[in-house]
Amino acid sequence: MIYLRPKPGLIVLLAGALFPLLLVLGAQKGTGQEKAVRAATAKPAQEWTAKSHDKTNFPLIGKHRTLTCRECHVNNVFEGTPTDCEVCHWQRRQDDRYGLRLGTRCSDCHNPMSWKKVDPAKWSHEAEAGFRLEGVHRTLDCEACHGSGGFAPRPTACAACHLNDYNGTADPDHRAAGFPLDCTECHGNSANGWTGASFIHDFPIQSGKHAGLACSECHRTSDFRSFSCLECHEQTATNDKHSRTTGYAYSSPACYACHPKGAH
Repeated sequence: MIYLRPKPGLIVLLAGALFPLLLVLGAQKGTGQEKAVRAATAKPAQEWTAKSHDKTNFPLIGKHRTLTCRECHVNNVFEGTPTDCEVCHWQRRQDDRYGLRLGTRCSDCHNPMSWKKVDPAKWSHEAEAGFRLEGVHRTLDCEACHGSGGFAPRPTACAACHLNDYNGTADPDHRAAGFPLDCTECHGNSANGWTGASFIHDFPIQSGKHAGLACSECHRTSDFRSFSCLECHEQTATNDKHSRTTGYAYSSPACYACHPKGAH
């Protein structure tokens, strides 16, 4: 029996001739091959712009328009990039600090312009949580009230959050004076914080010579029903002004009895 030994040169020649044909035939079938061809003929990533991306099924809006390709297309893999909010912002980027505890449909409350631009028509803190956000409360981060443990219902009484502020206020000393724990009675829901408290004060302190005085200049004790005029109104000068006044007495109650509005 005669055996034919193939020549090495002939094998190399045949392989070189058949390889391009196999590539063409193989590329016409199978998902993997189709992706390979598309990837090879796709427009290079560096040539894409925001405008050209707008022609895809995911137009770039708001913050998405400012990102680099790699921030969404992990490892520059462009095929199969997810478009669902939670897949990108939690499963991939892990940048939902609430860990999906508020749900997976970001667009129910947010838009691509900013996480903090919550559409009031879509989500209302008053309707959903029973507490209307006004003044400074509108500027706070969620965790300033809820902490990092979740979003279980929180008490809405002022003292539940602000008792330390109440106890730590020295002028006037709220606790010693027995001021109400409902901060809104004096402070309202101002956007200026604790400044600009307003309350009914029978004696005029908003205008005239008594405007701008610290509480402690008239109220010398923690009992704010008690007051003194005598530290400012020196006796000799006051006696001289009242030398012809019948029933005059140099005392704070007498001063207030005759001058309830502060006028001379």
